[in-house]
Amino acid sequence: MVKNELNDLLAKISGSMFFDFLKKLDIDESLDARDEDPFDSQWMDNFNRLEKSHFDPNDLDLINKIRECVFKQSFKVVGSDEISGRISDDFEIIAKDIALNQIDKWPVSYLWKSYQNGIFPK
Repeated sequence: MVKNELNDLLAKISGSMFFDFLKKLDIDESLDARDEDPFDSQWMDNFNRLEKSHFDPNDLDLINKIRECVFKQSFKVVGSDEISGRISDDFEIIAKDIALNQIDKWPVSYLWKSYQNGIFPK
């Protein structure tokens, strides 16, 4: 089941137009906003929570494929390795919560919902 949900995530973000909303992104303003609270502390709290979790090696392989796809797809649109790296990091914690079936947690309920709505979360 988890593998299916992670594969669904990969399929959604693989679409050539998924990250098109980034074309209008003010990179400097967006990065600055993410470095401020409450976003920064919320992100770090979730990252640290997930670092303590254990994952099936097959799920980790799929999560790494998701991260790679996200980086490449977003970089094609925005041309910024810094933004693409942040997005890739976002999708790592999104995918990890999906793998743990914790879809009510912030990475899925806020980050993933933002991306699905064409909004760069900050």
